[in-house]
Amino acid sequence: IEFHKEFLSKGTRALMCIPIRAKLENINYRGEDRRKSHYTNEINEGYIYLETERVFNRFDECRHRLANSLVPIIFINLENYKLKTLSSMDKLTGVSTRKFFEQEYHKAFDEARKSHGGFSVLMIDIDNFKGFNDTYGHRKGDEVLSRIGECLLSNVRNTDLVGRYGGEEFIIALKDAAEYEAMKIGEKIRKAIEKIRISKIKDPITVSIGIATFPKHGQFKEELIEKADQALYNAKEKGKNKVVIWDAQIFDTLHRVDRLAGIISGNINYDQRNILAILDIIDLVRGDLNQEEKVYEFLGRLIETVEAETCTLIYLGNDKKTIKTYSRIRLKPGWIEEPIINYNLVNRAILNKKGEFLIDWENINNMDLILNSPKWKSVIVHPVEFNGEIKGAIYATVPLREKEFDYNQYNMVKTLAGIFSPII
Repeated sequence: IEFHKEFLSKGTRALMCIPIRAKLENINYRGEDRRKSHYTNEINEGYIYLETERVFNRFDECRHRLANSLVPIIFINLENYKLKTLSSMDKLTGVSTRKFFEQEYHKAFDEARKSHGGFSVLMIDIDNFKGFNDTYGHRKGDEVLSRIGECLLSNVRNTDLVGRYGGEEFIIALKDAAEYEAMKIGEKIRKAIEKIRISKIKDPITVSIGIATFPKHGQFKEELIEKADQALYNAKEKGKNKVVIWDAQIFDTLHRVDRLAGIISGNINYDQRNILAILDIIDLVRGDLNQEEKVYEFLGRLIETVEAETCTLIYLGNDKKTIKTYSRIRLKPGWIEEPIINYNLVNRAILNKKGEFLIDWENINNMDLILNSPKWKSVIVHPVEFNGEIKGAIYATVPLREKEFDYNQYNMVKTLAGIFSPII
């Protein structure tokens, strides 16, 4: 190592510098006579550097051997880190793979929830990307993806997460960013990509961006991504090359059909369970049981399908007031006599004629005596409609410490409630 005194800290009295190296040996067998070719190669990954300002110090041969003994351990850790970095990065675009992004996204979302900070998701899709591949070839298409990946990374903060979600779709998680900041960054990205120029490509390169923000637009990890995706779809419908923030009107006017979300997921076990549940409810509606028996079986099947703790069917009178409730709890036969229900959520669903899934932060009646905190619940509430009239509501809960209901489970409740509605 060439020694440069000018790089030493002021007052340095002694230093120790040990290269982090490992020997790699290769043995090659060639030909029928199995002649051996043996050579050794060294890889230098960095240095262990120690210095002290003390005149009387312990930088001696013994300490040198001790520090040197750490080299193999440090080398292995550095190699493991490099492998992890390579496996987490999409080679073409330089952004994170979807798997790695989702792992980090869950951590970042949980941190935002605990700190009550802003958190936003941007879904980004390249406009007319198929046309680039068809017109200019896949190599040029890959170049478009690569340049956009670079552009995304250079226009976000080091703390933000950028991933390739699939094909020509990207996703960004913005930490500590509320709606205004997310929109500002989204527009910055859109304008930067609009300026990209690639040789031989004459068509403009643009993207459409959808944004959803926690907690304003959603309180669940999957819900936030779903709503950002809905906003992205709306940006496409508006003519592309736009940034759109999710709102309730988008949900109501979407032309995309989401009826199979939560029913057909690609997971064979879940799909089989969901299809069987649908068939069971159809048979139940057509069966010979009386109304109360059918409700009992329906609630039990609903608990099993969406993995709820309790499930309640609320009957409404002509004045839209509750006239009767049927409620069950998992693994226990019979009815629950006094179910805990947040009627503010039920009334809102009935008034808006639209269900939702959320965490019930309002209900603090049930306390955890060990932790001295409320037993928060994740809730699905959905009105039951038949022939255009609201006849009742489904109210499902599960302890937050166990899980959170997601969009797929909400849609499954909505689907099964629709099938069962003639009984009510």
